[in-house]
Amino acid sequence: MTLIHTLARVDEILRLAWADVNFETQTVTLWTRKRKDGAYEPDPMPMNADLKEILYKRWKDREQEQYVFFNKLTGDRYYHRPKLMAALCKRAGIEPLGFHALRHFMASYLSDKEKASTQAVSKLLRHKNLRTTEIYLHSIDESQRIAMTGIEGKFTLNLSDPQPRPATEENEGEADSR
Repeated sequence: MTLIHTLARVDEILRLAWADVNFETQTVTLWTRKRKDGAYEPDPMPMNADLKEILYKRWKDREQEQYVFFNKLTGDRYYHRPKLMAALCKRAGIEPLGFHALRHFMASYLSDKEKASTQAVSKLLRHKNLRTTEIYLHSIDESQRIAMTGIEGKFTLNLSDPQPRPATEENEGEADSR
């Protein structure tokens, strides 16, 4: 849920420290090294009410003071969670997907359903280039829907002859509705 509410990369969440969580200002600082020099760079992000509730519960139940996602077995933070998404997908009854798919999903959701601007989504993804953000936006825009209506009724499929053919008055009612 933290990945969804931050649009973060999995490594940024796994390295999240309590010092990076500010309940008072409702911000989370994510550290990324997706820059040219490879050095870690802080990116303060807004914390919505759901994320605040999730993190506050973890804060109250914490067993140490450094990392938000602490591995009790190693006494350190988690570095990898290779089986976590596969297990969650299996429990949900869906095809396996990776953590990064959540970034793509949330970017598309915000853009398509919530009508967030590409610039706003880009800032949440912390991309320096809008072109990178556009790769994440998997939506069908209105111009695509309009374009597809332009071929409605122009081609039909005769079940005995699976080759598309232009619609005529004689074969209009033969279209396969599937």
